[in-house]
Amino acid sequence: METINFFPAMTISALVIIETVLIIWLVIRARKLRKSLKNKTKPGRKTYQVQPEKTSMLYESNELYYIANQAVNAMEVKKLFLNPQFRIADLSKVIGTNRNYLSKAINDCFMLNFSQLCNYFRVKEACQLYLSKPGISRDEWVDKSGFRSFSSFSSAFGNFTQRSPAKWQREIQTRLKNKENISVYDYIKDLSKL
Repeated sequence: METINFFPAMTISALVIIETVLIIWLVIRARKLRKSLKNKTKPGRKTYQVQPEKTSMLYESNELYYIANQAVNAMEVKKLFLNPQFRIADLSKVIGTNRNYLSKAINDCFMLNFSQLCNYFRVKEACQLYLSKPGISRDEWVDKSGFRSFSSFSSAFGNFTQRSPAKWQREIQTRLKNKENISVYDYIKDLSKL
C-alpha cells in the first residue's frame, strides 16, 4: 500500500497561515499609524500638508494608488473642481470607480478628504490665476477658482499656503517688483509628485 506524504502540504499550509497573520498585522499597524498621524494636531490653525514620506507606507494596494492618481489627473486635466457644485459622485463617474473606493484612495494616499482635495486644486488654480493676472478683482478671483464665497476661499487659501490671500498678494507683488521667478509650488505642495 502506498503512503501519502503530508509534509509538503503541511509546510505550504503553515506558510500560508504565517503569511496571512503577517498581512493582518501589517494592515493593523498601518491603520494605527494612520490614526495616530490624523490625531496629531499643531497648536493654532489647522493646516493640510501632504507628507509623502509618511503617506507612502499607508497605501493598502496598488489599486488605491492607481485610483488616487486617476483622480488627480482628471482634476488637473479637466479642471472639474472649477464647478462649485462638483461632488465626489461626479469624479467617480469620470474615472470609472465607485465613490467609496475613490474616497478611501484619496484619504489613504493624500490624507485629505474629497472636499479638501477640491480645495487644494482650487487654491492652486487661484495662485496660478493671480500670477497670470495680478490685477484681478477679488470677486473674479474667487469665482474663477471655483469657490462659492470669499470666506471659504480665504479659509482654504490659509490652510494650504499658511498665508491669508491679502498677505500672499503682498508677497507676490514684492517678488514681481524684484523680477523674481515665481512658481505656484513655492507656496503649495505638488500632489502629482507623490
